[in-house]
Amino acid sequence: PGSVPFDEATMPDTPGMSMSCMSVEAIRREMAKGVESTYWPYLAVMEEHKINIPNVWTENERKVLLGSLFPAGREATRHIDWWTGSCGGSYDDEIGVRAALLYVARSCSTSIYGEAMVPVYDLYNHRNGGYHNTEVEVTQDFFVMNARHTISAGEQLYNSYGSKSSEIFRDYGFVEDHPQVWWVTDSRDGKQHEFTIEDENGTITWDTSWTQPVVGPGFRSGARKLLEVIKTVDESAEREKNSAYYNLAAAYRAAYQRAVQIALRSSLDESKSRGEEHEDNGEL
Repeated sequence: PGSVPFDEATMPDTPGMSMSCMSVEAIRREMAKGVESTYWPYLAVMEEHKINIPNVWTENERKVLLGSLFPAGREATRHIDWWTGSCGGSYDDEIGVRAALLYVARSCSTSIYGEAMVPVYDLYNHRNGGYHNTEVEVTQDFFVMNARHTISAGEQLYNSYGSKSSEIFRDYGFVEDHPQVWWVTDSRDGKQHEFTIEDENGTITWDTSWTQPVVGPGFRSGARKLLEVIKTVDESAEREKNSAYYNLAAAYRAAYQRAVQIALRSSLDESKSRGEEHEDNGEL
């Protein structure tokens, strides 16, 4: 394992302010110092970090490029809303806004210190499933990174930023590699049927925690409605073709569309194998 000692505290002692808010304020304070900051070598790396999360898109870009495929309103701007509402931040503070978004994008969850900035570890890429090969252990004095299993020479080290593809996109601004976790809302009872697309071959694993079978007509109806929504957003997105986020949004929509198509086909195949009759005639 590798370890990083917590031998310096950069957080200001601000009574009544949460650990997370103090962390953002510490980042903001050091960023404002620029090259004079003791932590400039680390901050210089973060200066190159381009923030693509939908929180920084305009409201119109989110509406046209993502439509209802992405949460609207406060959920879409939840990170800066948290910083301005809970930490006293301001949208007019450019350094503060960037500090808050960097904290969201790069901090690591720890049991003792809450969300903490951990140099080097925060450079590791995200991937779930069998690719996720590291885990952390935090003590009062050290941040320890352990291997989850034997790692071969030349194998990339991965950590996990989260478990759902839409949340990865929301919080980190990229479409994750497989495995990807998506869902379809049942048009009959409103429940979300969750499933994982394991690989490029379209291998699917269903979340079987629901009592209602995933092959039900409510699921298939919901899947078809979702595919129609994606098609509509694809068409409207052409109005924002010059947006810096056009290709990113297109990649998100394409990944979601492919996942829903695979899930719908899986549902139809399973229904047929059981000899069940369904009103959709087996069409995608």
